[in-house]
Amino acid sequence: MRGNTSIILRTMLLVSVAITLSMMALLFLVERSLKNHFMELDEDIVNNKASIIVSLSKQKDALSKIMSWDAANSDEGFYIKVLDDERLVYKSNRSRLSPGNNSSKFISISETEPPSSHNYIVKTIHVDIDKQRYSVMIYLDASVHSHFLADFRVQLLTIFCGAWLIIILSTYLGIKKGHKPIYSLSKHMSTIQAEKLEATLAIDKYPGELRELIESFNGMLTKLNGSFIKLSDFSNDVAHELRTPLTNIIMQAQVGLSQERSIPEYQELMYSILEELEQLAKMVGDMLWLARTDNGLILADKEPLSLASELSSLLDFFTYLAEEKALTFELINNEDHVMADKIMFRRAISNVISNAIRYSDHGSPIGISLSRDPSHGTLVSVTNRCTGISGEPISRMFDRLYRGDISRSGSSDGVGLGLSIVKSIIEVHGGKVWNEVDGDHITFHLLFPVR
Repeated sequence: MRGNTSIILRTMLLVSVAITLSMMALLFLVERSLKNHFMELDEDIVNNKASIIVSLSKQKDALSKIMSWDAANSDEGFYIKVLDDERLVYKSNRSRLSPGNNSSKFISISETEPPSSHNYIVKTIHVDIDKQRYSVMIYLDASVHSHFLADFRVQLLTIFCGAWLIIILSTYLGIKKGHKPIYSLSKHMSTIQAEKLEATLAIDKYPGELRELIESFNGMLTKLNGSFIKLSDFSNDVAHELRTPLTNIIMQAQVGLSQERSIPEYQELMYSILEELEQLAKMVGDMLWLARTDNGLILADKEPLSLASELSSLLDFFTYLAEEKALTFELINNEDHVMADKIMFRRAISNVISNAIRYSDHGSPIGISLSRDPSHGTLVSVTNRCTGISGEPISRMFDRLYRGDISRSGSSDGVGLGLSIVKSIIEVHGGKVWNEVDGDHITFHLLFPVR
């Protein structure tokens, strides 16, 4: 059956097949039981007649007594023949009976012959009368049972068809009624628009069988709504970040072209424009890198790295930047290794340290702690003091183009992609990144998983 076939049609076909097979089996079993019951009754009657004949054959003048007994028998469905070898000695005088071929076995009742026919079960017994061997053939008309079974079959088939139709109709109506919540759910889903993704479905209005589906759908809506909000904010931030340098470039070009200038003045103007373009190129490059990581196009080439060696070279570079704000570095537990891509690792740690330098309070220390968990991996934690950080939405710090309060950093450098790149690098490694705020101190945790 094709996958696009209606569920109602599939269910109806399955139910109709199941009902048909079940009722046919029931019909067969009932009819077979009745046939066996009637055969047992007829067999008991024939055996009873045979026992009477055997009893009479042992008496004096047995043959005449058997004849008298048969003549006095009012059972119109009973017939006997008495044979001496193959010579007919006596037969019942009942005109409506016309037994066919003789048989010494019980024969099955036939229900296929017309109602006017007669079906017989036959039994042959041998008796000794006056020291002479006789054969007595006993016939019993079973047509009454045959006709009853034929009528009973018609009645069963009629009941079967009626019950089949009632069950199928009830099943159809039940399925249609049972699908009403699904139709209602589908109609409700169709009304949800992109600008109304927060309008989740009410679980209490639907039956329990649909609650798991509705919970999954609501969860999907929540994720889509969050992604939609982030995408909208990201688009607005991109437009804002691109507008500022582009406006600067346009203004500088307009000022430069407003009047004739000397070659050194034009060179100064070109250097200023080049600086803005380099900032744009860096932002575009970072955004392209993030887009590639989102699509799984960048993989980490992991190798064992010495944390002491890597951090030492990085801190030597950042020492000069830290001296401008009188910052110091405190390294804790530096004897460890990490499995990571060397270039990505340096970029992630550099972005976190650069962020700490930019937002740290003047003259405060920056702590770098290293720890190892055999079941999870290597944890790199960077802590710095930043007054007023408790009011910042720390959950958004890893969002793209998000920047904290510039007034605290005293600089407008950066476009807010550094921590987003850190998050993407850790996720490429299969790890996890998060931050914690404790008073005026903020800590960024970078977990690199084990091999």
